[in-house]
Amino acid sequence: RELARAESARRRGDYDAALGGFSRASGLSGQWALPSVALGRTARESGDLERAAAEWQAAIRLAPDSASLHRRLGKVRRRLGDIEGAIECFRVAASLAPDDWRNHGELARALATIDGPETKEEALREVRLSLELKGEPVRVLQNVEAAILDGMGQPGEARRIHLAILERSPRHPGTWFNLGLTLLQDLEFDEAVEAFEKSITFDPSGYRCQVWLARLHAGRVETLPDAERWVRGVAARRGGRPEDLRADLATWFSDHHNPDIVLEHVEAALVGGDRESIKVLQEAVDLARAAGMELALAEVLERLVQDRDIDETSVRWAKAARSLRQTP
Repeated sequence: RELARAESARRRGDYDAALGGFSRASGLSGQWALPSVALGRTARESGDLERAAAEWQAAIRLAPDSASLHRRLGKVRRRLGDIEGAIECFRVAASLAPDDWRNHGELARALATIDGPETKEEALREVRLSLELKGEPVRVLQNVEAAILDGMGQPGEARRIHLAILERSPRHPGTWFNLGLTLLQDLEFDEAVEAFEKSITFDPSGYRCQVWLARLHAGRVETLPDAERWVRGVAARRGGRPEDLRADLATWFSDHHNPDIVLEHVEAALVGGDRESIKVLQEAVDLARAAGMELALAEVLERLVQDRDIDETSVRWAKAARSLRQTP
């Protein structure tokens, strides 16, 4: 009865009541794993990933042979940034249920984030085994396979996979974005712009595309001697150390030529990138200073502040605008 009431509360979105109910059921159940499983799921849905991991670890102690529990714990660990812990969980899940395509797919996704040729090779084997076991295309796994091939220096194979996905799902913004990154690997900048613009068409909130379009419009990238080094490193580095990023941006934008288009995409990136607003703002400021567009970006930021309620982001934009106007 306690479990039923807690489950009803979870479905209503009343996570405090659900967590309390499942906790009471867990205390009454002794060696029964179900309440801990439900606690983990509820904690995850409420955004408390640390508690979700702890509850599923408790459930695993009671049901160590449950591949699904190991897989769930691995997914939470990955979201928490514990990639090594996630890989360990997915390996256990794959060993317990070797015919379940999901276990191999999750292991491949985690391995794909680790640098090194041997790890990439293992990730490629796992994702292909997952697709073979599934017996039909799975878009997220195909995108993982393409990303791995990109990282292994095989952008042509990656492009083939992206195009195959787009034949079935021509309006999928994530695949258009990934195709754009792959085209950058081959230094096909015009085609990359087209792919990013397709992605924006189907998902106008995709601020990462806006950032890339700003980058591509801001510099005549074909003339930069180190463009290949930059574009090959950006996807894997995903930002890198701030000092490295600023140095790269200064090089990238040293030959800007279309400030109106640049500012249009920068503004869209700022508005759409609230989840990573600090990172997006820093990139925009770096862009402006490298390209001599400080006052232009300051005006954009000031206009955005006027159109937004006062919050941490608007205060941060206002400070950045003042700093840009004070640039010598």
